[in-house]
Amino acid sequence: APTVAILIRQWCGQIFGYASGEGLTDNDPTALLKRSVKRPRVRHHPPLPWSEIPDFLNRLDQDGGYRTTVIALRLMALTYVRTVELRKAHWREFDLDNAIWTIPAARMKMRDAHIVPLSKQAVAALRELHKLTGGGEVLFPSYRKPGQVMSATTLNRALERMGYLGRFSSHGFRSTATTLLGLLSFPENRVDLQLAHSKR
Repeated sequence: APTVAILIRQWCGQIFGYASGEGLTDNDPTALLKRSVKRPRVRHHPPLPWSEIPDFLNRLDQDGGYRTTVIALRLMALTYVRTVELRKAHWREFDLDNAIWTIPAARMKMRDAHIVPLSKQAVAALRELHKLTGGGEVLFPSYRKPGQVMSATTLNRALERMGYLGRFSSHGFRSTATTLLGLLSFPENRVDLQLAHSKR
């Protein structure tokens, strides 16, 4: 694999670099190989293929684990906010009667308040969640650590249990949204606005 070849060249280069410093050699043959292996383009958060989305949503209730985890994954699919923005959400940020979620600037990557319109499905999921965690300040309190929120790995572990290890992560809902909304001909600037990307 290209990644392995690049690592081996780097290790050999370090050995020859050390040997050169010790006066044991005066050339590094690995220098000639620097451009011969192309580093593959990595997609850190690949989208879920269109054809797999119905199966994912149908299996989620049964295979996603704790009910709060299932609802969190469903909300990720419906709102495509960043994982941290959902995990640290407070109930005071939501106006369910008007279907609006306002994430304060302090919690946003770009430090601007972000408005998330909520679909009927998202509101229904939030009303169900409110029966489970609405007595506290946050939507997703940690089960194991009182006073803290759901950990960053909880959602990805649920996806791993569902069989998506190495293929899909919770952040991948954002690239899924970008791909699908593009295919549905939504304007790129509107999509960027809803994803809270840095474009103004």
